This record gives sequence, structure tokens and C-alpha cells, in this order.
Amino acid sequence: MRISDKLSAVYPGLDVNEIKYHRPPISYVLKKAVETKESKPKERVYKCREHHTIDCSTCFDWEKQALYNMKRQADASNSKIVPVDITREEKLKLLHAMGIDTSSTTLLSEKAMERNFTSFDNLIEKAPFDPLSLPLWSKQTAGQTLLEFLKRKSVVEPFVPTKHHVQQSAFIDARQALMSLANGFDSGVFTAIIQDKSQSYGMCIKVIEVRTLGKTPVMMLMYSCGNRDTDISAIFPALQEVIFSQSRVVQISASPEAQKLLLTILNLNAQRLASNYSLQQSGIKPPFVLSFLLPITPVDVGMLGCGLCGKKATSRCSQCHSVQYCGTECQKLHWREHKPVCNSSKNEEWVDINFSMLSTELHFAATTLASNIRLDDNESIKNPPPIPSNIHGDGLFLIKMRKDMITREGSSITICDRQKSFQVYLHAGVDPNGYAKTVAQMIPSGRGSEIIRWARRTGESRLTVCIDKIPSDSPL
Repeated sequence: MRISDKLSAVYPGLDVNEIKYHRPPISYVLKKAVETKESKPKERVYKCREHHTIDCSTCFDWEKQALYNMKRQADASNSKIVPVDITREEKLKLLHAMGIDTSSTTLLSEKAMERNFTSFDNLIEKAPFDPLSLPLWSKQTAGQTLLEFLKRKSVVEPFVPTKHHVQQSAFIDARQALMSLANGFDSGVFTAIIQDKSQSYGMCIKVIEVRTLGKTPVMMLMYSCGNRDTDISAIFPALQEVIFSQSRVVQISASPEAQKLLLTILNLNAQRLASNYSLQQSGIKPPFVLSFLLPITPVDVGMLGCGLCGKKATSRCSQCHSVQYCGTECQKLHWREHKPVCNSSKNEEWVDINFSMLSTELHFAATTLASNIRLDDNESIKNPPPIPSNIHGDGLFLIKMRKDMITREGSSITICDRQKSFQVYLHAGVDPNGYAKTVAQMIPSGRGSEIIRWARRTGESRLTVCIDKIPSDSPL
């Protein structure tokens, strides 16, 4: 009754029955609540899952939730996109999982944050994007299947502090879903149903074709979504038409968070398509929406500009150089949040490390006469991978350092950054001091043979690493 009264005041043109018909169901929000230990037999006490707050004024404001979702669905209907139940806080955490670090107090607008969900596809310079100008993807011309291409792009998984493990899993789930779509396409199966384990969220995707942008595949597809926040009666007939027109359907499991990430990207891409690429080509009508997907990878942290508002940056923090700002006002506003990270990067031990592009086996083959490998015949040794460009400038960034198994070829440590801009190796024989300092941090830490540290590029094949300081749970 409270919700109906609220909606009647906002939508005076709708009568009670029309409001009942158009209002999104709110049963899905009950998943936001969890019963606490304070509950008594005759009085149950609930807190929200997101903020862990009893009687949360944000999550449990049912009138506001219903009004927000009704407006969101109306806006989506007018703009020909699928509504997504995603909060501002969820967007920030998902951006962090993708390698885009933002302040929790950022002044970025909702739309500005959403635009950064497609920061990884910098191959598309500006809208509108016209797929018809691109050649079709094929295994023969590409030299590999669509799945093989995406697997190659996903060798090094991104990493984030454990505080955002749900969003980290969502990012990985989204990429796995994309690979499942690619595997289906390679096998001649073009329709997929994506659901979470509890079946509270579900997506239907049909791949229409795959185009080639440079050497990168672009999956052209149509999609729709059905969940507890959606009027399923509007989707079901079209959903039946798509599913039952196919002899086989790919079943994909993905969390609600992963589906929200995919939906947000698909909605953004749908609005970037050129008008000459129409849904009529597929023979399917709305509520399906036409869009596209590119390989999803982590991106450069510095892409957002100012660490607080996202505007063009003109300076950096003079102490740690890890955050950029558009001016002194944003820097002052951000200092309380940035101070712990900034202080963690000073008064600590920094170690210079010389890295190699050769793995342990190839380094051994290139430096010892005991190897059975003929150097003249080994292309990997004659033509090692090029030294990666420095996407981080003179700023700090996080690296993962993993100790490899000791073999007869020697000992080494694999180093990669979160953005996958490089994967390099620290060899005991090349830099014994750097190797010893790093291994010493791995043993007493109790975290096994893998650590995460702050680093800065100081040369073409050189890093300086804050070796004895564990990053905070929420860097930057």
C-alpha cells in the first residue's frame, strides 16, 4: 500500500490497476536481506548484505526502490536498452576489478562511471560503430578459432585485493561466459542462456555473426534479460521464439554480478552501433536488443584521469606519484582516503630489480652449454618477446610476484601487473640480490610463494619494488 501510494503520487495518470501491472515486482530485493543473530522468536532482525547494516535506510527503503526501478525500466524502454539493477557502489567495485581504480568518494557521474566499463575496447575510437564496414571473422583467415583467440587473451588473470573478491569473481565469470559463447559459435551453436545458480537472474544471447576489427573479433549479438525485477510476460514470447528456433542452446552459469557487468557493457555498446546495422537483419523483434562484445581485459589504471572527479589530470601526488589530480581542490578532498596508501609507499625498503623477457627454460638454454637446445634453431631465444612499453609512466602500480618451481634449469620469479601489460621474469642468476630479497618476503609472510607489492618502472628492463610493505586492502 505504501508503494502504491508513492507511485500514484509520482504517476498521477495511472490508476491502481495500471500501477499493479507496470510496477516491477519487489520480491527480488528480499535477497538483499539476511537475518541476524539478534533475532528473537517473535521479532526477526535483518541487516542488508551490501552494507551489513540493520534496518538499512538505503537498501530497505521499499518505496524508493520500487520508484527507482520503475523509472529505470521506463528509461530503458525509451532508450532501447535492457534495465540493469546495479548500484553506484557495485559499479565502483566492478571498475576496480577491471583495473580501473577510483576513489569511493569520487565525484564521477553515473554515466561517466558506466562509460569506463568499455575502456578496454580502445580499438573503437568513437561512435557510431559500423560493423558492416568490417570483414567477417573466420578460422581460416584468423589462423585460430574464436575460443583460441579469447583464451590467449586470458592467460594472466587479473588480481585485486580480497576486499572486492565478489566483483573480482564477477569479472572472471564475465570473461568465462564470453569464452563459452565463443566455444558455442565455433561449434555452430549460436544461442546461449546465462543463469546464476539460484536462477534469480537470467540472460538470453544469440550471436548473429563475428566481425574482425584489425585482428580482434567483434561478436555481434542480440540479448535480453529476465529476472525478479523484470516483467517476464513481455519477454517470454520472444524468448521462446529464439530458443525454440535453435536445435541446441549453450547453458552458461554466471553470478548476478557478472550478468550485471555484461548487461552494462552490452547496453553501452548498443548505443554506439550505427543505425544501418539493424535488428531486422536477424529476423527477431524487441524486447531483444542489438549490441556487440569485444574481448574483456583489465585496463590501464590511469585512464580515468583525476583520482577523484575523472577530469583531465594536470598533476600527481608529489609524494607517491600514484594518483593524478585535476587541481589542488580535488587533491585536498581526496587526501583523507589517499593518505594510508601514500604513507605505505614511503619509509620502506625499495629494491631495484632487473627483469628478463625469457622464461626460466629459455634463459637456461640461452646461457648454458649444457642445454640440448640448439640456439640457432630456437626462434624464441633468437627473437625474444619485445620489452613491454610502460603504460604506468612514473606512477606506482601493483604487481604480482610468483615464485616458480625450482628445476634443473634454475630458479625464477614471474612478475605481472594487473593490467596484463607485461609478464616478465626475475632470474636468480641475473639479479641475485633482487631475487633473494623477494623470496625472503614470501617465506615468513605465510602467504605461500606469491606476493603482491607496489612497484614503479625505472628503466627499460628495470623495476623498483616496495618489497617489505603489504598493500592495504583498498589501494588507491
